Amino acid sequence: MSVPSEAQIQEQQALKRAREEAAIRETAGANKMINIFRGICWVGALIPILGIFIVILSFVIGLFGSMYLILKQNVGGGIKQLIFTFIGGFVALGVWFVVNIAVIGLFG
Repeated sequence: MSVPSEAQIQEQQALKRAREEAAIRETAGANKMINIFRGICWVGALIPILGIFIVILSFVIGLFGSMYLILKQNVGGGIKQLIFTFIGGFVALGVWFVVNIAVIGLFG
């Protein structure tokens, strides 16, 4: 087995960086879509009773979007979106719960 030269190692690293940057550019639209659905999730959390369906739908879309990013070799972006989807989804669920408790308390 031959040991790769310094030039070969640098070339491999440059190709790896180029692939990662291409994956980020290729998945920029999907990344934007996930961010938009996360915003819709927050708006849905403010709607009493029916808002839970919006929160769940945007949570599921965020999960599938994150999987898409990971499958398209944008692993860093996919994991970041997955973390934001989980945190945002659970916080939106909490906000939805508080809004419903307030509405039930007010209009009982």
